Amino acid sequence: MKIHEFKNLPPETLQEMGGKARGLYYLKEFGFKVPKGFVVTNIKQGDNLEELINYWEQSGLGNVAVRSSATLEDGDDFSSAGQYQSFLNVKTKEEFVNAVNGCLSSLNDPNIIKYRSYFMQGSSEMSIVIQEMINPDYAGVSFSINPLTKENTVLIEVVEGLGEQLVSGEITAYSYVVNRDNPVFENNSLKVDTLKKLYQETLEIETNYQKPIDLEFAIVNEEIIWLQARPITTLNDPTIDELDTPFEVEFDTLTNHNVGEMLPGAITPLTISTVVYAIDYGLRKMLTVVRVAKKTEDIEPTMCVSNYSGHLFFNMRYLYRIPKVMAGALRESIDMGICGQSLETEIVDDYPKKGKLKRASNFIRYMRFLLSRNKARKRVNKRASNLVFNLNQDYINLYQELDEKKEILNEILLDHYITSAHSGAMSSAIFTILIEDIKNPDQVKGLIASVLEDIDDIESVDILRKMRLLVREMILDNPKVKEMEEPELINYLQNSTGKVKEAFDLFINTHGHRSVKEAELRRPGWKDDLYGLASNLKAIILTGGIEESKGISKLQENIDNITSQYKGGKKGALKYLIKHARIGSRNREYSKSRLILAVDKFKHAYKQLALKLVDVGALPDVDLIYFLTHDEIGEMINKRSNGFVKKALVRRRLFKEQEQLRFPHVTIGRPKPITIDLNGIVKGDKLSGTTLSRGHIIGKARVVKSLDDAKLLEPGEIMVAGYTDIGWSPYYAIIGGLVTEVGSALSHGAVVAREYALPLVSNVSHATDIIQTGDMLLVNADLGYVSIIDE
Repeated sequence: MKIHEFKNLPPETLQEMGGKARGLYYLKEFGFKVPKGFVVTNIKQGDNLEELINYWEQSGLGNVAVRSSATLEDGDDFSSAGQYQSFLNVKTKEEFVNAVNGCLSSLNDPNIIKYRSYFMQGSSEMSIVIQEMINPDYAGVSFSINPLTKENTVLIEVVEGLGEQLVSGEITAYSYVVNRDNPVFENNSLKVDTLKKLYQETLEIETNYQKPIDLEFAIVNEEIIWLQARPITTLNDPTIDELDTPFEVEFDTLTNHNVGEMLPGAITPLTISTVVYAIDYGLRKMLTVVRVAKKTEDIEPTMCVSNYSGHLFFNMRYLYRIPKVMAGALRESIDMGICGQSLETEIVDDYPKKGKLKRASNFIRYMRFLLSRNKARKRVNKRASNLVFNLNQDYINLYQELDEKKEILNEILLDHYITSAHSGAMSSAIFTILIEDIKNPDQVKGLIASVLEDIDDIESVDILRKMRLLVREMILDNPKVKEMEEPELINYLQNSTGKVKEAFDLFINTHGHRSVKEAELRRPGWKDDLYGLASNLKAIILTGGIEESKGISKLQENIDNITSQYKGGKKGALKYLIKHARIGSRNREYSKSRLILAVDKFKHAYKQLALKLVDVGALPDVDLIYFLTHDEIGEMINKRSNGFVKKALVRRRLFKEQEQLRFPHVTIGRPKPITIDLNGIVKGDKLSGTTLSRGHIIGKARVVKSLDDAKLLEPGEIMVAGYTDIGWSPYYAIIGGLVTEVGSALSHGAVVAREYALPLVSNVSHATDIIQTGDMLLVNADLGYVSIIDE
């Protein structure tokens, strides 16, 4: 045990005396008034306290405050505020002994241990600060930078009497917010001169500390006594918009169509820095083909696929430049390819239009790009199939391998864009021809949807077919599967034999890497989420796994319905475009599956990396890895800084808020969250949308915003969702129709709906807010509208 007076603390003991004592030392050194007292270091629970008691009794301090000062308290990264014990107005020897022991025992309080463990802080030692007890007229806290708004203001909060009431949250303080650029002082509970002095000394202390500072003070007869000083540890904490695209987009058109289907809702930082970066890279690279930019680097990362509050948007700025640099390109065709509808927003862009020869040359370049679709399809498959990670190496080398192989993901996305662009270009060309005569965009979209039916060997449809095959074999083998819950189904499948095992293995080997929101690294594929797979199978078990006949195909009739009105070259062009739109749709689905196979391998590698980081004590739990970017993980490994753990924890908490945000599907400038005003919507109103799969049906609505909602679907209900992706496919086996807020003719939901003759109306604004579960719906996918009707 060592005892040091504040007035002659040796500087070499600063690290061992703990954060609170260290702060008081600096305040005194800087020339500010602090209570008289002393610090006890190298003290352990169970030590003989007689020397300490005698020192206190002879100090002349009288009643004292006995305060913990742990070595991990009040640091630059973590404040540990309120985690350790302090005792006020200690008068007697018995109270003094109890207070000292209370401070020491708080070091091993279960909550403290959990706090240190979660923030990877390691062990801590305890010193104790003993000061004369100040009975103030006023007390409070002062922040040199407002920690609530992070603005350039000083925040001062004051209460009458002891500040403990403020710190503990027992009473509400009076707050002063003083603008540092233009300070104005109100005359309220404190005199103006006292408030001015508090403000001035706060800034002086910050200057001495050379960092933003959090202070506690007492005021006695207008004199300021400083009780504590520590760095503000929350100014650099993540915010809900921390990772937003940083560039000015005031006049740009942004939309969450298409990208909001592939990665709907809030996306984790790790996915943003890897998969989303690759999506953005592929699009930027494609734009160099048509010479919107000479090099990929000429377009800033995240300027094509942008992120706001964790939600993804296409920024259309560079896409809208394509008609200026390439012959044959139309703004409306670009809208149709991405959004399935014309956006009709104003374009504010002074990008110069190229000459005819240059635009013609770029058109030829683009055609070559599209015609490389078969090579691109082969490359996607080869790269995804050959992608392998050594999961047995140490975490340092595994991270390095992930870092090196991110480039493979970028190239896979580029090849996927080639197959997707070919598919979209064919459909857009059909639209351009038909709209000249038909004039009605919705009617044209319905016609295009009608010729994209009955496409053989399409990936999305095969998922449902193989699930149905598995269910049929399960029912034949054991009819009791109809009564099984998910855990029992999982056990049954894992121990299956014969044809059930064959069908199960076939599905897992073919489609086990797929799932809902499958491009999100935090979301496991079906082979790693057997509970999710079992939930999907339960939906199909309701139907018996029977393949329902769609009846006689009307494909040729639909094609003739379009082409018969034309002659000569235009008729031949339409037939060619329809044929290749169908081929393109199949290729697009295939390359998407291979892309997700590659993403799934990254999922496994990052999961193993997280497990290794937990083993070495760098992360408290595996899930936190998804709330760091790829580069931050590398910094954490190199620096072994526990500040990244805090960052990940804050982001995970904020992620729940991000998931609740809703955005308009199209916006000019930076997207902002919205609340939906349902005033004026009455029963019987027609909610207009886009026909993606024709037909009509009347049935009860089931609003589906999550997998838990989807599990409640009953046969014949109409599923109303914000979007659909590949993971929803199993539920198509039981629903009678589908209504979505976003979608296009080439989206996965549309492809599967057409194959199973499900009426689908998409782009119905705010459908999941206007329509309620249980509403009776008329879905008219021949005319492209939905209506809530009386039973």
